[in-house]
Amino acid sequence: MIKFLLTTSLLMFSIISFCATPPAEVLKAYHLKFPTAINVTWGKENAHEFEAWFLLNGLKCATIYTDKGEWIQTETPLIFSKLPKEVQISFSKDHENSNPKLVSKLVQAKGIIKYEIETKKGINTLEFFYTSNGMETTEK
Repeated sequence: MIKFLLTTSLLMFSIISFCATPPAEVLKAYHLKFPTAINVTWGKENAHEFEAWFLLNGLKCATIYTDKGEWIQTETPLIFSKLPKEVQISFSKDHENSNPKLVSKLVQAKGIIKYEIETKKGINTLEFFYTSNGMETTEK
């Protein structure tokens, strides 16, 4: 019985977390910023943030909004060779034995741009973040 209740609770949490419908303010802000996006799926990033995954110009993108409809960040996939040269050089020097698996451009509120490079080490995924000038940062 306890297994059943635990399983049911986890299932309900998953459904609520990953199939969340955001408030009207969030939907309005999203549609204004991404009017041509298609195939959107919403989820809860945390208690006060919603994340949308969608296709834009053939790319699988993600964006995050507060529950008040304030845009926080958009993540767009890139290929390593399209990163700024400073980021490519820094990553290759700092992580010479790592092969990038996923590369993304993160555009944040206030015009801040960062780059995320994901690698695999065994079964673990490692994330590295860089500023536009190639400085590695721990801040997402």
